[in-house]
Amino acid sequence: MMEFEGDLDSLKETTLWLSQYDASRGIKRSIQLSEDEQVEITVPPGAYDGQKMYLDEADGYPHALLITIHITDKDEAVRNQTAPTVTSTTARTMPHNRHPLLPHRQHQRKLRLTAKMAIILSVLTLMVIGSGMLGYMTLYRPYMKQVQATATVDAIAAQTAQVKATRIAHQIATATAQARATLTALTQHQNNYDDIVNTRADINDDLHAPDTFNWDTGSGCSFTNQTYTATVTQHGFFLPCLAKNITLHNFMYQTDMNIVKGDAGGLIMRARDASSQSYIFVVGQDGSYSVYYYAGDDRKAAQTLTDGYSDTINTGNNTTNTLGVIASGTSLDFYINKKYITSIVNTRLTTGKIGVLANSYKHPTEIRYRHAKVWKL
Repeated sequence: MMEFEGDLDSLKETTLWLSQYDASRGIKRSIQLSEDEQVEITVPPGAYDGQKMYLDEADGYPHALLITIHITDKDEAVRNQTAPTVTSTTARTMPHNRHPLLPHRQHQRKLRLTAKMAIILSVLTLMVIGSGMLGYMTLYRPYMKQVQATATVDAIAAQTAQVKATRIAHQIATATAQARATLTALTQHQNNYDDIVNTRADINDDLHAPDTFNWDTGSGCSFTNQTYTATVTQHGFFLPCLAKNITLHNFMYQTDMNIVKGDAGGLIMRARDASSQSYIFVVGQDGSYSVYYYAGDDRKAAQTLTDGYSDTINTGNNTTNTLGVIASGTSLDFYINKKYITSIVNTRLTTGKIGVLANSYKHPTEIRYRHAKVWKL
């Protein structure tokens, strides 16, 4: 039995954006972990939106690193572009209206002005000029300032609205592209499964009794009531049961699982006998699923590569779920009840044995398995 709990404290997580072209062809990419630390990773061809890559010291990296891949149909420059920034601009003020002066028609007859009349005219002229200046200062000038201020506010409001509209349009376009890319990836994964299961399996074991595949027996692994049964009673541990005569590289592996009692069961793949290293696909009676990398060290917990909940899982005890995995190169795709659930990309293990397990979170657990099938790819 081996300890089986959550993530290591040293695990770092980050997100990597790729164009659809880079995702389909594969690419090397540098990731800045901190101000003084940068690593280079290799994304294999065929990456898709939502995939996770797990890398650590064994791969030559300074930290255990979990990378989530997101894919967009924009190029690198557009994808890295920050949201548009509102820059302040000064609105053009409205100029004073200008008109040509009308010519004054002079009287033909000259007027003779007396000194008194000249003084009176001068006073009247000053009064007219003063009243004009007073009207300009008290009425026209404040009015024009208000007009200019209103024009400036309107211009800024219009520019802000344009910036917001552009930002929203960009967000909608990005979300639409991501949704289309995700739908395309999901469809491709499901098509891969459907194409394989419609062919004849290379291994078809009903798991009724011991056979040439040499399934583990003893210590909780046994053939019971024409099923292969895994039982664990100690809380916080899982029990692996392997087919020791089956070693696979690229393959699809599927079996029917019934949780008679307890918490969870699942599949083991690419397991190494000597070190017990393996990938583990765990499905619980509560509707949860998890994918782990187990390093084979009883002193260390298994490392979570991805997890979640799915309505595809038949919940509760004494219900049957069909579990499957397609292993191709560094990619592993997982299926429940013949429906695609999730994927990981991991370079640690490329070949090994297959098996099943019983996992006890809080309760003694008994899992029964039937109909193990393998398609070699």
